[in-house]
Amino acid sequence: MRKALSVLLALAMLLAVFAAVPMTVSAETSGNFEYTVNSDGTAAITKYTGSAVSLVIPSQLDGHIVTAITGRRSLNGYEGAFYIRNTLKSVTIPDSVTRIGDKAFESCASLQTVKFGSSLTQIGSEAFQSCKVLTNADIPETVSRIGDHAFAHCYALKNVTIHESVTEIEAYTFYDCTAMTNVTLPDSITSIGNYAFHNCAGLTAISIAKTVASIGNSAFGGCESVKSITVDQDNPVYDSRNNCNAIIRTSDNTLLIGCQSTVIPDTVTTIADSAFDSCTSLKSIVIPDSVTSIGVSAFYSCVSLESVTISDSVTTIGNEAFFDCKALTEVTIPDSVETIGTKAFYWCTSLDSVTILGLETEIGEYAIGYKANDSRWWLSDPTYPTIYGYNGSTAEDYAYDNSCYFISLGDKPVEIPTEPPVLIVLGDADGDGTVTIFDATAIQRHLAELSEDLLIEAAADTDGDGSVTIFDATAIQRFLAEMDHPEGIGEPIA
Repeated sequence: MRKALSVLLALAMLLAVFAAVPMTVSAETSGNFEYTVNSDGTAAITKYTGSAVSLVIPSQLDGHIVTAITGRRSLNGYEGAFYIRNTLKSVTIPDSVTRIGDKAFESCASLQTVKFGSSLTQIGSEAFQSCKVLTNADIPETVSRIGDHAFAHCYALKNVTIHESVTEIEAYTFYDCTAMTNVTLPDSITSIGNYAFHNCAGLTAISIAKTVASIGNSAFGGCESVKSITVDQDNPVYDSRNNCNAIIRTSDNTLLIGCQSTVIPDTVTTIADSAFDSCTSLKSIVIPDSVTSIGVSAFYSCVSLESVTISDSVTTIGNEAFFDCKALTEVTIPDSVETIGTKAFYWCTSLDSVTILGLETEIGEYAIGYKANDSRWWLSDPTYPTIYGYNGSTAEDYAYDNSCYFISLGDKPVEIPTEPPVLIVLGDADGDGTVTIFDATAIQRHLAELSEDLLIEAAADTDGDGSVTIFDATAIQRFLAEMDHPEGIGEPIA
């Protein structure tokens, strides 16, 4: 009985789903449009075969209200309805359309303007990807989802306004929109996906709202023109402390995203992977003595970086950390660094001088002194920098093994540990750390020449008259008996 009820409930749920979602029941053609008719009588455009320059998409086809622009399967895989319609320069989408499906207008090479309808709620993945001359995306307030890659490689797209109805910027949504100068992110945004704005080279400012709780890898990487980065002071996850022009994850003091104006605060402990990736306007950076790790590709392709100061708190320099920093001429790697990753300074073609102060620093393959072959990129050519290091160091071994010049700094100086200062307590004549009756006795035996034990005269001279006398022993006795005594007995001598 119980099993039968479960089956009936499952069937009821399936019927409810089918009732809520219009099911495709047929495929039709009307003029230059191919479309499917859903079970509720609405139409979804699946293909456009015309060659219009300016197109107003009809709100009805053969009496069926058009609610979606989608696509269809082909020999080449899934293709959007307007895929590679290269004559199309402008399109108007009717108010009846609620959904623009995946790849719908992908690779419309001449498409410049799109006018969205007032009922639109979804823009699918890759919907306008590679519409290379599209300049405007005035997304209506009704849209609640913009899919991944939706506007990727829209090189001419300049300004985008996103409304409060959107809560997530998905991965690669505006990837490689190199002309974008401004984007407004509302307070409703909680998540910014991986590479969401990567290589938006014209973007000049980034503002993170208090609601943003997740920022993906390299979300703003390659945004070379950014000069200002701010985070709402009420954001519990990220901050831009001290007006540093960076995004820092508050919980672990990791700098996630920097720009050409960043000043790394001395509370940051880690520079994240790709934090300054392709920040081509960055010229100098000081890594403070709070930082212990420089992440993978942290300063990748910072081609204008001329000066970097690495503090002696850093222990790890990640793989490709300074890859393609072509303007960098010299660098000093402190004794604290234990690992220099693979290709850490690869393709730094102006790097003439590298000083490595560690004896046993682990140096990865192609870390220093290489660039890709000009004609065969998969091969590496030496660049012959000079490496300075100590005799017998791994820096010396690396230089000889990798066609680098080596200049010895001599034998590494041996650090002799310094003893901590001895704390002297007034009245502690025998130096055991406390004032007891034995200190008074030690003074008496010293005066009677009955003892050869060392007497700490500075501690024994309790009355400060410059000599040790019987009065000093008496002063200690009075101190122990809690009677009147010279001040300072039992306290450290300054």
